Amino acid sequence: MAVPEFLQRFSVIWLAHISPDDWALEPALHSRSPWRAALALRQWRPGFNAGGPHRHVETTATNPQFRIRVPGAASKAHVVVAVAQKYECFRSRHDEEAEIGFTIYEVPPGMPRVTPQFVSEQMPLDFAPMQNVREVVTFFALPPGDFVVLPHSTQHREGKFLVRILADQHADVWEVNEDNVVIQNIAAEFMEERSVDCVSFPCFTSAYCLFYSALLALRDPALGGRLSIEHVPTLMNLLRFWKAAFRRCGPSSGGTLSFSRSTWGSRVSSYSLRGLLWASGATASNKVLEALVGRFCRNKQITLEGYLMSMARLHLAHERYHSLDTKAKANPLTLEEMILMTIYS
Repeated sequence: MAVPEFLQRFSVIWLAHISPDDWALEPALHSRSPWRAALALRQWRPGFNAGGPHRHVETTATNPQFRIRVPGAASKAHVVVAVAQKYECFRSRHDEEAEIGFTIYEVPPGMPRVTPQFVSEQMPLDFAPMQNVREVVTFFALPPGDFVVLPHSTQHREGKFLVRILADQHADVWEVNEDNVVIQNIAAEFMEERSVDCVSFPCFTSAYCLFYSALLALRDPALGGRLSIEHVPTLMNLLRFWKAAFRRCGPSSGGTLSFSRSTWGSRVSSYSLRGLLWASGATASNKVLEALVGRFCRNKQITLEGYLMSMARLHLAHERYHSLDTKAKANPLTLEEMILMTIYS
């Protein structure tokens, strides 16, 4: 096509970096070394990982995180980071693109993920400013070390995106994720052994029925609907521990184990749920955390009730999985699948 005709028919040109797959299809490029590429299709969800740009110090660390590790023996690695928002056919013309960008931080090798505290104390190595375009692309020359890329859109905006990271030499690239782990709390036990019907407790009102049913399941493997008195102090200490973690991350509600209506409705930002799990002796994968937010959070907030339900379901899923794992020769479920099933049960 002649240049004048091209200019007549087209008004916008998008420049894209060639991926290794396209490189292999072009014979003229076979003599050159292709760049290595890693890509992932992810989404931002309000209340979970739509934390916005780095000026939102409290929530930006909740954005999806991608780690780049340049080996120490290598020289500077030339890296291209591209973030593209997925095209949606149903969007109107005036809302075709939203503002997107990304931030890159240099982190210590032993640091598992970028946290809000780290963001508040450290300046980013570089960032792509927010632009109302389909794709933002930036070229870097990174020295040996560890780096974390945080793609972001405007805060609380839902949308899907594609992130591509290309390097001209070997560099390890992976999405930051965590294992599903809970640390069991050890509590004292009463010497007296007898059973108590759970409905006989005066605090078991209809308002708390769902929560106490989940809590009962932790110490009722026979599904008899009854709780041995020896397990009561263990569960109460566990509740105190969880409530103390919630109080550190949210509004103070006193030092006693009170479940009044005002305390029950206390709220914190749902973006802090990962920190709440850490403070409670648990970690969750990105998929599990997203499911917890969708199940127990409302309007980008989580109440004390929702948080306690989350912890009860996590502990129950771990106990169910390990019980099944010891009884069955071949467990057909993974731990993550068991947790997801328990969350929505």
